[in-house]
Amino acid sequence: ELYNRVDNRYSELKRNQVSVDYEDLQILAFRLLKEHDDIKSQVSARFKYIMVDEFQDTDGHQYAILNRLYGPPSNGTTLFMIGDPKQAIYGFRGGDIHTYLKAAQATDDTWHMDTNWRSSHAMVAAYNRLFSVQSSIRQVFGNGIDYVPVKASNGARANVANNPKTEGAALTYVWLPTTLTTNDHKQHHIARWCVAEIQTILQQGHFKAADIALLVRGAGEAQALQTALKQA
Repeated sequence: ELYNRVDNRYSELKRNQVSVDYEDLQILAFRLLKEHDDIKSQVSARFKYIMVDEFQDTDGHQYAILNRLYGPPSNGTTLFMIGDPKQAIYGFRGGDIHTYLKAAQATDDTWHMDTNWRSSHAMVAAYNRLFSVQSSIRQVFGNGIDYVPVKASNGARANVANNPKTEGAALTYVWLPTTLTTNDHKQHHIARWCVAEIQTILQQGHFKAADIALLVRGAGEAQALQTALKQA
């Protein structure tokens, strides 16, 4: 009830001020294209080829606009959608993975980029092994999104001779003690382990601290790492 009251009041204020927000712009644009074929034809004629990168972050309103303009019958227009559903991380601001999957099923042609041009052969082999095994055990990503093994490239910068990054294992696992029963205990244990690893890497002399990145899943892990790094 409170949400509806706030939403109605917000809509009233926008009408009184003759204002629209970003969501309104998308809804109004779709309505315009749906109700006025002449405007749709003008836009389609002006932009015959549209390429949308990072399509996994598209929302339903945006896809509806694109599909209205460039969906079948195409009339000589083409919509290129480039995306990877495994990189869909913007659900918090409206990115909708289901929109991507729906769009992918509606395409006339699909082309897969099957080569990693950045990582070393060892790294590519490592995550192929990780995700291929996981996929055979259970659905890793959900929503029918599969992991397709990728090829490595001899031209990847990570394959440069004498690159210290290519020494040792490309991917390492850490087995946490079963005595760690709470998230706080796990986060602090992982943070201390990370700091010890960083100190070892720096002592080897191949890298500076600025070369190292730590990826976390949330603020709690970030805080634990920051505290451990400061103490070190």
